Amino acid sequence: MKKIYFILILKSFNSNSFYTYSHSLRKLLSKLGVEYTQFYLPINKKRVTFLKSPFVNKRAREQFEIKFYKIIIQIKSNINLSILGILLINKPSTIQVKIKTL
Repeated sequence: MKKIYFILILKSFNSNSFYTYSHSLRKLLSKLGVEYTQFYLPINKKRVTFLKSPFVNKRAREQFEIKFYKIIIQIKSNINLSILGILLINKPSTIQVKIKTL
């Protein structure tokens, strides 16, 4: 039987929920006996700078930073899309998931 490849892309800005969810997902896949590989992508940082005073003081600035965490999980198995949907039901609202088939 031909193996179907799925690619899960998980992206989040909250590191705690990201790492706990990715760890639980990997543990669940290993319990199901699904063959998978994972790749952590570099952390993307987005910085925004605001001026505190609207007039003269350019030195009075404030910076904010948002970090985006990303992981790619390649699944090499005969798993159905419905089972993948069930696995992804309990995801936190801070995590975005994309599923691609090859």
